[in-house]
Amino acid sequence: MAGDSAPAPGTAALRAKITRLDTGYYRIPAFNAVSRVPVDVTITDASGEVLDQVAFVRGVRFDVFNPSTGGRLRSAANQVGADIAAYLAARVKN
Repeated sequence: MAGDSAPAPGTAALRAKITRLDTGYYRIPAFNAVSRVPVDVTITDASGEVLDQVAFVRGVRFDVFNPSTGGRLRSAANQVGADIAAYLAARVKN
């Protein structure tokens, strides 16, 4: 079957895991919690040996242009994704 073969030598696997979802909240300006998306990333080689483990987290505050919890979590997840992509690009470059 396709996908049952072992990875080619020199390849790496990336596993990203959201460790907790902080939805945040907005009550009044004085009581406002940031929505956060923390992600642990594990990079392994073709044999499964861990090459690197890195933690990323991004948070988004309530504002009138992004008032919903889902919108803030989506924004934070997009920012974390961009951070991970930048990290991987820098890692590959070195």
